[in-house]
Amino acid sequence: MTFFWNRPADKGDLKRLIAWCLTNQGTVSTVDMLEHLKDTGFHYATIAGISLGIEDLAIPASKKDLLAEAQEQINLSESRYEEGRITEVERFRSVIDTWHGTSERLKDRVIENFLANDPLNPVYIMAFSGARGNISQVRQLVGMRGLMADSQGEIIDFPIRSNFREGLNVTEYIISCYGARKGLVDTALRTANSGYLTRRLVDVAQDVIIRQMDCATQNGIMMGPIYEQGKVILPLADRLLGRLLGKTILTPDRQILGRRNQEISPSLAYELAQQMPEGVFVRSPLTCEALRSICQFCYGWSLAHGTLVHLGEAVGIIAAQSIGEPGTQLTMRTFHTGGVFSGNVKDQLRAPHPGLIQYPAPFDAFVIRTRHGDVALASREPTEIILIHAEYGETRIPLPEASILYKRQGHWVEEQDLLAEFSSFVQDQESSKSSKDVHSRLPGEVYFADLVVQEQEGMEGDRESLTRTAEQSGSLWVLKGQVYNPALTSLLFVEPGDWLEPNSIISHHQTCSPVAGRLVLASSNELEVQQTVLKVPMPVLAGQGQQGPVPIESATYRSSLSGTRSLEWRLPVTCYQDGLNPLLRLESPMYTTPQGVGRVFYSGGTHLPSPGDELLWLPESYYPIPSGARVEVQSANSISPNCLLASTEKVCEAPTPLERDSLEIYALEEGWIQEATSSYVKVTQGWTYILPEPTWLEAPEGIVGPAVWSLADTLEGEGYIYGEWCLRSLGIYMLRPLFSYPIYGGDAWKDHLRNDSDLSGVLDKDNFQGALGCGVHLDVLQEFHYQHGESIVGLDSIELLSILVDTTSLSSETIGHLESGCIAPQAPGIPASLEINRVGTMQMCPSWARDRGLSAPKPLFYERDAVEPQATIGVIQERSPSGGEFHAQVKGAKGMERGVLITTDEIVQCNLPGGPWNHSVGDLVFPGTELSPGYYSAWSGQVILVTHNTLTLRIAQPYRVSAQSLVRANHGDIIHPGHLLFTLIYEELKTGDIVQGLPKIEEILEARITKGFTTIHDSPPEKLESLFQEYMRALEGDSQQAARKSLEALQKILVESVQAVYLAQGVQIADKHVEIIVRQMTSKVLIEDGGYTCLLPGETIELQRIERMNFRNPVKAAYRPIVMGVTKAALTTESFISAASFQETTRVLTQAAIEGKTDWLRGLKENVILGRLIPAGTGFHAQQRFYGTTQYDRIQWSLDPRANESKQADRDEMLIAEIIEQSIQEDLAKELGAPLKPSSSEPSS
Repeated sequence: MTFFWNRPADKGDLKRLIAWCLTNQGTVSTVDMLEHLKDTGFHYATIAGISLGIEDLAIPASKKDLLAEAQEQINLSESRYEEGRITEVERFRSVIDTWHGTSERLKDRVIENFLANDPLNPVYIMAFSGARGNISQVRQLVGMRGLMADSQGEIIDFPIRSNFREGLNVTEYIISCYGARKGLVDTALRTANSGYLTRRLVDVAQDVIIRQMDCATQNGIMMGPIYEQGKVILPLADRLLGRLLGKTILTPDRQILGRRNQEISPSLAYELAQQMPEGVFVRSPLTCEALRSICQFCYGWSLAHGTLVHLGEAVGIIAAQSIGEPGTQLTMRTFHTGGVFSGNVKDQLRAPHPGLIQYPAPFDAFVIRTRHGDVALASREPTEIILIHAEYGETRIPLPEASILYKRQGHWVEEQDLLAEFSSFVQDQESSKSSKDVHSRLPGEVYFADLVVQEQEGMEGDRESLTRTAEQSGSLWVLKGQVYNPALTSLLFVEPGDWLEPNSIISHHQTCSPVAGRLVLASSNELEVQQTVLKVPMPVLAGQGQQGPVPIESATYRSSLSGTRSLEWRLPVTCYQDGLNPLLRLESPMYTTPQGVGRVFYSGGTHLPSPGDELLWLPESYYPIPSGARVEVQSANSISPNCLLASTEKVCEAPTPLERDSLEIYALEEGWIQEATSSYVKVTQGWTYILPEPTWLEAPEGIVGPAVWSLADTLEGEGYIYGEWCLRSLGIYMLRPLFSYPIYGGDAWKDHLRNDSDLSGVLDKDNFQGALGCGVHLDVLQEFHYQHGESIVGLDSIELLSILVDTTSLSSETIGHLESGCIAPQAPGIPASLEINRVGTMQMCPSWARDRGLSAPKPLFYERDAVEPQATIGVIQERSPSGGEFHAQVKGAKGMERGVLITTDEIVQCNLPGGPWNHSVGDLVFPGTELSPGYYSAWSGQVILVTHNTLTLRIAQPYRVSAQSLVRANHGDIIHPGHLLFTLIYEELKTGDIVQGLPKIEEILEARITKGFTTIHDSPPEKLESLFQEYMRALEGDSQQAARKSLEALQKILVESVQAVYLAQGVQIADKHVEIIVRQMTSKVLIEDGGYTCLLPGETIELQRIERMNFRNPVKAAYRPIVMGVTKAALTTESFISAASFQETTRVLTQAAIEGKTDWLRGLKENVILGRLIPAGTGFHAQQRFYGTTQYDRIQWSLDPRANESKQADRDEMLIAEIIEQSIQEDLAKELGAPLKPSSSEPSS
């Protein structure tokens, strides 16, 4: 029979034609038809000679009108935002949706242009036939590129209006680079993630093979359509195709619609979807009871050839490839579209013709605020719009549930006016919580119009972490004005409401002396107040014997920070602040050691000594040996003074023959050679003794003293000494000298310094007591440099403790610094001294005054005049640059005052002779507000004055604040431009390519509990535990039934979740592939109590095996269900060879060796690794022939797969069921290690 199909056929039509031919005509006819199609296609493609020229890129003429209409809508949104009617986020959404809708409408115009003017256009033919390209690329060629996404996935609200035919300008090219680069990076990086996912899927399912025809299970799943947000995203008929019915289906009139185990053909699938739209009970790999495999009936059709799958088919590999391949393909979707935003906004309904709007009488709707800030109606149920026109008649347009209606009852509309919006078929873009900071663009005063703010304190009433949120949507205004910020010490001369003339005095600033003293003019802008604090004789600071003026660097100051080694600096000290107390370091040999090698101890034995303790120094000797020298001594030997330690011969260059000069190193003290090497000799100073053995226990170790002590009845002494063993085995004992230094505290320091001949006269009694008139007193501090027991190695002497003189400010308000000066000797014999002065520095004209153009005033005192603390030295006056009203003043964060001056630049006068005015003082006015009958405002602001003929507005900027926004400003705050007003909280759209899809697929298939550092809500393990507990309560504690039912419920959730992610990307995968992977994830349980089995708590085992083991056990094992990710499932497979080839090879092989595992080589990977024939395809039948066939196998291969439609099939099913039951009993006997129970009533032997 010949068919004539006189219509164009695109790629989809050819797919359906081939599928129909393959199903109805067979493989041979299909191959013959494909040959004819190929020949015909190449023949006419050669004749047509299709090419692509620049003239083929035809731009529709309506593009300019569409862009102008979009720009008008954008301008309207911008003006509404300026008026404070919509928020910044609503403005952004309106811009995005407007441009995207314009791009979609332009795409439709492109298609209409091709169809009307050039239906054989090469661009149109290639794109719409499916040969090459798609509509998105055509739209960018001849329409507009549209909105782009940046490298972070955010949508840029500036669209590219040009297309590639017209060319992009510089700005559009820069924006276009974001998406192009994103596509290239995704192509290079994201492909690896998809490939790794495929590898994991293959590893977890590689041993799933069709090993038998029918497992005779009565279980199955109820399969219905998949919904997403109330929309059908996968119809029931598509899911049923190729399945086998789980039970016989009857029509309402008791006619058989389909028998159990009947294959569902396309016609039967369509009929079942019509008769049973909620769901059909079918067989599934999820409920197949075949051990370690899947049967033909539970799998259904092989989608490669549209018939029942063959025995030996490696369906696990096919499932893994089917799920992993779309991830690899869609990874480059962004690259294909060049980063263009392809989100889906709401579908719009526009008026087909002018008319009057009418709604049905029983109309259920409620008022909402749309995502663009419009007030509209939302229908609670499906309804319709009736458009009435005298010429066109009555037009009824149906609307689905939750439609957004923009026109009211009785409203007249024009053609193409927007009537309504409703959800599109494709799900909305993924969104996430985000925030948007809104800053002020004007200086002035914050005013809350109808904004209600709710305050919430932090933990334990912490006011610092106060959160202020808007209870509901409201308006925040910024009333324009010139902000005046006086200095900290300025005094305002004006009050709110005062009118200022130009050059009027606003405030004055007083410059005061910080301390008492004498005035010194340091520069043209700086004055200093100096007061002498301390005079120190120069010889003390510079060292003994030095006369005359000394360099200023000989004295050191440092900042005092309690408990730490502080930063030090040299004189002069250039700044003095609170908490930075200059310290004068007195140089004295009182705490200086004679050499630089030794150890430090404190007599109290603590790391921080107390007053009254003594500082102890244990000296040692260190002799460096030059290169080439010969060491004359050995370690662990005693030495005496002048003992030769090392010697060398030095070669000198001379015109005469070589002469040799010797160099010798001698010990300076008695001691014990602790260590002798080629580079140094270390000697412990002290006296060595050989003690008799009975006195060894009496010899002390460590610090001895300061009381009188004795040793071995022969040695006596008083004071501090250090004892230690040199060679205990030979009785060699050593006493080492200790040098002590007293540590003073409190007044003892002062008494010591007064009595010290080196320091006498430096500090008199008045310096230590009482306060000087300048608010400064002195104290003596001590600085310890080393800890108890610390070893020191240095070349020179060591300063163990420093004496510091502390100058502490008694007044926190005193500001200044310390200066030093060298005073020459007044007469011969009188030493020079260092004078320490307390200096207060003042700027006659501070930086803020200079920035405002103010000049320094003349001082009220002469130089060298004596002044008291806080005496006024000069006054700076600040004047108003222009006239205006001083409107408000507030206290700032540091107590300073801040004011607002309203000048003529901040107000607008509206003149209308005769009035009357519709507004009074204090009212807020938007642009377009009717001020008087027939007179409308062009500005937004607040009414501040109303007369008979004049209305005065203070210019203001309104901002719309949405509910739950974080309010950052307060009512009445005086702010500068850029001040943060509030933070909007909103749902942010993301571009929806596979970059978002692949991580979601991996998250589901790996059964992840956390994502980053956050816990995933309703993760698969959490959901399974919740389902298990629910079924445990419903089934009264039956853990076996609860485990199976909870796993079945979770399997359905996982399958639909994976499908939803792929369907959102336009990819359709057969359910059976996903079901095979999910079966591997949910096939095991965790043993809690082994019962009478050989299992231990904590082991994992397949659910089918434990159910069979519990079948005949009087005390059954208790278990709970678990879900494993694909990685963990692949590592816990029975084959350790397969697991070791996947990941963690060493751990898997070690564990297998310890447990003595046996690999039965049932899967594909382990046979490939060992070079055996794989048990799939032809290898499956070869394996069966090698091991021999059973009665069960002969029945499998002899039955016709389609014989279930006859009566003979029913009898065969009964026979198969009996054989399967016998096979199950054999398996149980092998697993339990017990003899098979006979079928008769006789007892077993």
